[in-house]
Amino acid sequence: MTSFENQQWRVLEGAPEDFISAHPDTHRVVLDLLSQRGVSDVSSFLSPSLDQLHDPFLFADMEKACERVFEAINKKDLIMIHGDYDADGIGGSVILLETLVALGAEVHVFLPHRDEDGYGMSMHTCEKFVADKAGVVISIDCGISNIDEAKYLKENNVDVIITDHHQFKDELPPALAILHPKLPDEPYPDESLAGGGVAFKFAHGLLLYAHKIDHEPAPESVEHFLYSMLDVTAMSTIADMVPLLGESRIIAKYGIERLARTSRLGFEILLQDRRSDDFGPKTFSFGIGPKINAPGRMGDPRIAFDLLRANDMKVAEDLMIEIKTINNKRQSSTKEAVATAKEQVESESQKDNPILFAYHDEWPSGIVGLIAGRLKDAYKKPALVMSSRNGTIVGSGRSVNSVNIVRALDVTSGYLEKYGGHPQACGFSLKDPSLLPYFEEELVKVVSAMEGAGDGDDFSVDAELKLEDITWELVRDLQKLEPHGMKNEQPVFLSRNVEIAHAQVVGNSGSTVIMQLVDDDGNMLKFVGFGKAAYVTKFNLGDRVDVVYKLGTNSYNGRQEIQCSLIDMRRSA
Repeated sequence: MTSFENQQWRVLEGAPEDFISAHPDTHRVVLDLLSQRGVSDVSSFLSPSLDQLHDPFLFADMEKACERVFEAINKKDLIMIHGDYDADGIGGSVILLETLVALGAEVHVFLPHRDEDGYGMSMHTCEKFVADKAGVVISIDCGISNIDEAKYLKENNVDVIITDHHQFKDELPPALAILHPKLPDEPYPDESLAGGGVAFKFAHGLLLYAHKIDHEPAPESVEHFLYSMLDVTAMSTIADMVPLLGESRIIAKYGIERLARTSRLGFEILLQDRRSDDFGPKTFSFGIGPKINAPGRMGDPRIAFDLLRANDMKVAEDLMIEIKTINNKRQSSTKEAVATAKEQVESESQKDNPILFAYHDEWPSGIVGLIAGRLKDAYKKPALVMSSRNGTIVGSGRSVNSVNIVRALDVTSGYLEKYGGHPQACGFSLKDPSLLPYFEEELVKVVSAMEGAGDGDDFSVDAELKLEDITWELVRDLQKLEPHGMKNEQPVFLSRNVEIAHAQVVGNSGSTVIMQLVDDDGNMLKFVGFGKAAYVTKFNLGDRVDVVYKLGTNSYNGRQEIQCSLIDMRRSA
């Protein structure tokens, strides 16, 4: 049972009155949720459409990037796509490759091996690009931190186009063009795009440019071609856990729709045991994403790339067997490593530190991020987990919302060979293994001094509801907020001082509890707690409780009912 005993329930503020009065036809609870998510255009958010996607040429360097690509196509220059080894980078590489092939380009894709090449563009890879006489190198989901590598390519007459969305340093690579929605002077209006989302915008720009200059070959319908890419783009977007707001929300919504009628054999095999009417963000984040990520974590990401590109069922089935084997190995390795990492935290008395560390030289470098995430979730603190790769200490970090882990690495960068990432997720390598204790000591000081350090992650509740407020009208209005994901999570509600009228343990494993909770006016609702059977012994019938939950529906024997999914429960004060 997930424990929230050491976390405060923090009820978020509702919408201001002027926001509510400006939208009289929208449910008050929905307006509270939209206000919390920073949504100002209520109509567009509740009714997203592909027409709301921005013009790709709002990127400052889009025109320049497109011009160089078509120059390369016309001259038959080799275009090298340098992707990344995760689902975001793999998906983005598929998107751009298929677009460039449709435009008649001579194009190859390189995906780095995590242990042999590391994150981003490595110098030995760039040397190979030069040896292969590449005219243009396009990075996908990486490159913004590769200053020396970009300089080397430029000195050797190779033009670099960077498409990325990761945190950047003060100095930018000397690229011909940079498509990065978060750069300080970038006019593009949406910063939420994943690496695959930026690749999708580049593909859109290239297709529009092709029609503008009457280039042949080119897909007859830009819209149809792009729609066919939305399932892959949604995979990149959701698997990389970018905020599902703005364009990323639109991509996710229509990518899920596209997935239900996908033409990709790889997706068909990945989803062969799932019903299409059950598709949602979790289909990507828990169903597809981990399997696409697994080869890059444990070995060669090309296996996942080839599965998404497969057009022969036997080939796709063989690749899927290989991926399942790798994913099973990843799961067992992660489980064992997490147990060891927790032992380190406990035995080294780190629990009072503002940041946690774990190291083992035999942990696969591809799972250290997963281990860090489990430590962060367990202790509600930032965590860095490290292993050894060819004599170099490499690591990944995961952080709570209150601590920007990349900013912490900025301050300690003197110890680091390479680093980068997002505010709550990072990757890095040390200059020398002997620096590890000094790096850890300095990082503890840096994180201790950061505003918000030690706050952990309070458990946020979106709104308080009375049981009488929970109606079918509210449930249907809440469904308009879907798809849910980062920064648009499924809403969490709190109801106070309700009575336990019935409680029953169900399920083959005996781990699920069904409760009927009732208020003083006789309003009664069904609550289901998966993995929360202990509530039956912790609470008694007739107890007054405060309960935190998510609202949903359940269908049984053709009958649909409102069902609340229990998250936490405490005795009423």
